[in-house]
Amino acid sequence: MKVSLATQIFSKSISDALTFCKEKLNLREFQEVTPTTQFLDMMNDLFDILDSHIHGYDLKRAVNAENAANVILKLKTARDAILNMSADIIVRTVKQEVRLVKSPRYTGFIGFCVCIESTIALIQDLVLNSECALKYLPLHKISQDHLEHLFGSIRCHGGSNNNPSARVFESIYKKLLTYAQIKNSGSGNCSALGQISILQCTSAINRINITTRYKDQNIDLETESLDFSGLESLLPNSEFGEKVVEYMAGYIVHALIKQIKCQTCIGALIGVPNQNALQFQKDTKDKLLYGSTTVIEICRRCEIYIKRAINESG
Repeated sequence: MKVSLATQIFSKSISDALTFCKEKLNLREFQEVTPTTQFLDMMNDLFDILDSHIHGYDLKRAVNAENAANVILKLKTARDAILNMSADIIVRTVKQEVRLVKSPRYTGFIGFCVCIESTIALIQDLVLNSECALKYLPLHKISQDHLEHLFGSIRCHGGSNNNPSARVFESIYKKLLTYAQIKNSGSGNCSALGQISILQCTSAINRINITTRYKDQNIDLETESLDFSGLESLLPNSEFGEKVVEYMAGYIVHALIKQIKCQTCIGALIGVPNQNALQFQKDTKDKLLYGSTTVIEICRRCEIYIKRAINESG
């Protein structure tokens, strides 16, 4: 279970994509999507607050005297919305409207409300209380993730044993303490989710060879023409699909310029801002990049080959 991936559904990115389909593409299926985007924005803010860091920004910033009032307001708004959310549930063949906190699957919603109430109490006691006011309160530090990582490490060292003896637990705990003292502080316990090895292009000829159809063949790549006849049906068949390819091209450019030192090459990769692009809808801080026409076309062709491979394997 990858919670970090599942929660991406309740994110600002999804909300912006839905808004883009409604306002920019004018798609009929998305004309009544506003309540959904409002819910996603609320959940995104709630996740940011409950996972705030010392060096964060906006709602991701640790709670302090300056933003405490705004944080509490956001938390109370989210709590009231969750408590009043309802759904149609069939009970003994009869459809009834039941509040989610009283439905058979109430655990997640009650859990959010408990976290919200606890967070508000912590802010009032530790940040706004003049007697023991903290300069900041990074809520990420008190999340349950750290405890789950500890238990996961203990189980891993014990051969996935959920019931270690006292002696085994003591030895594992001592080992973890020693490891925590001598490990590289810059490495962390988890690898980044965004690592994409294929974008780290170096002189690894073997890796390049196995990813091309020219392996062990003496073919002049500059004069070899690629035949795309008959593949038009595999192109993105919707305007939104085209915009997604453009957005992915911008991400690829962002990853490549971290590896490339040639300014001329970087200039050839980066395109001009486009108000009709998905990046423009998402980019509130002017940090997203736009792929050049050539990069976008390469991404479209890659999409063709990926779809063809999926069709052939199916």
